[in-house]
Amino acid sequence: MAAKRKGAKRRAVRPAAPEFDDLAELQAARALWVKQDLLGALARFDRAVRDNPRHVRALVDASRAFGAMYNFARAEELLDRLLELGRGQGPILHLAAQSYRLMRRTDLAIACFHQALAARNPTSESHLELGLLYERRNRLDAALAHAEARLRAHPSDAEGAFLKARVQRRQGDYEAARAGLQAIIDARTTHWLTRSRASAELAQLLDEHKSYADAWQAMLAGKRLTAPHAREAKAHRDRLVPPLMRLAHDIQPENFERWRAADDDEAPKLALLTGLPRSGTTLLEHILDAHPGIVAGDEFDAFPHLMFPVMLGKHLPKDLSPELLDAIPESLLATQRCAFADAMSAAIGRPRGEAWLLDKNPSLLPLITPYLRFAPHGRVIVMLRDPRDVLVSCLLAYMPLNDFSVDFLELDAAADRLLDDLEAWRALREKAGNTCIEIWYEDLIADMRSTAARVLEPLGLAWHEDVDRYRELGAERTVFSPSYDMVARPVYNSAIGRWRNYEQQLAPVLPRLTQYLDRLRSMP
Repeated sequence: MAAKRKGAKRRAVRPAAPEFDDLAELQAARALWVKQDLLGALARFDRAVRDNPRHVRALVDASRAFGAMYNFARAEELLDRLLELGRGQGPILHLAAQSYRLMRRTDLAIACFHQALAARNPTSESHLELGLLYERRNRLDAALAHAEARLRAHPSDAEGAFLKARVQRRQGDYEAARAGLQAIIDARTTHWLTRSRASAELAQLLDEHKSYADAWQAMLAGKRLTAPHAREAKAHRDRLVPPLMRLAHDIQPENFERWRAADDDEAPKLALLTGLPRSGTTLLEHILDAHPGIVAGDEFDAFPHLMFPVMLGKHLPKDLSPELLDAIPESLLATQRCAFADAMSAAIGRPRGEAWLLDKNPSLLPLITPYLRFAPHGRVIVMLRDPRDVLVSCLLAYMPLNDFSVDFLELDAAADRLLDDLEAWRALREKAGNTCIEIWYEDLIADMRSTAARVLEPLGLAWHEDVDRYRELGAERTVFSPSYDMVARPVYNSAIGRWRNYEQQLAPVLPRLTQYLDRLRSMP
């Protein structure tokens, strides 16, 4: 071969193209993830990105796995590599934006989706994702524009149609919203989950317009669509909930006192805000988050999905007992408390410093005892509400299938579950001592300032003027609670006594709920 001429221009070497094909290493990692071998799965994901640094699917899967395990530093490092790899390429930027959205980095997700739409080969799914995020931020005009852009590209897209109808409901366009939702429900080829969500949305729409009988029927139609798919959630409920209920009754005041006696000078300030879903926890969390002495998280799952399994170790939920909790080494708990606080702070995206880290997570009433073993010097704020109103709100709202919502597919089962959870709290109320703070939704609505002050005092916090400005200070937050559209409104009392609109439908369970409410209210 002839030698290159002196001074000849050297061609730039193009980087290798991004790789998309699936890998055996990724398949093995996903299999471990499904089996709940999370650490083994992370090791496999890590190996996949190390051995295949330009592999798109490896970077996407690994970033989402590390994000799900609250290792945000590693997840964001991988996403930086993905963004560099996908510069100017719409499909890759879309995947990166989805990962940011799953990690609740919504500002980054929104910016990245816009970049994806401006890049080569954009996908209209970016319009749908942007619409969903803007709707959660109550930017309804922007959400509607993106929903319509998605539908222009894919007129038959049921998710785009659902988003458009939901925005129209919130904007007060009753006829358009009702017609759009009904079309989704009637489309038998549409996925059952989308049709079920549309039924719940229609129930909300009809309820707002005082068509209560029709709202009830729309709600029941959604439950009928969901019921055939509830087996896994029921099985998980049957494994987990009965042992937790027994534990609430078996635990004794001496257990809590013994746990509090252990010193942990390095313990972060941890608080759990829980209660029944639709009991006002989202509203109270927004109010408390405005206080500079509190950093609040919105329904993260770090405690039930990460910390609680670590506490159990090799034991099964059926082994739960006061003795099992007593036997957990304090050294393990101290390490895990710091890891939990660091993970939650990273998830929220705000350093906690000396502030209380408030984990708002409704439906964790049965987990109060394990939580107070985990954080014996912490605080638990329990939000209560008239169970008749809770029942109606939970039935009419769409809730993803899990070990709580699975009991809300039938009226009797729903009432049973509410009473079981409340009974677990009643059993714990006196035993746990002053570590628990009980707040009623009705009191919060009647007098927000004094009720919030009742929470702040046990936390050692004085009143702060920012608490009065909670709506203004939280206006830019993306709320992940199912009640995100309600918390954007000023405090209102129209949800109190809502059950009366459905008195006839609730007749089979109403006496039990009314009697139990009287028992709760009469307790000192």
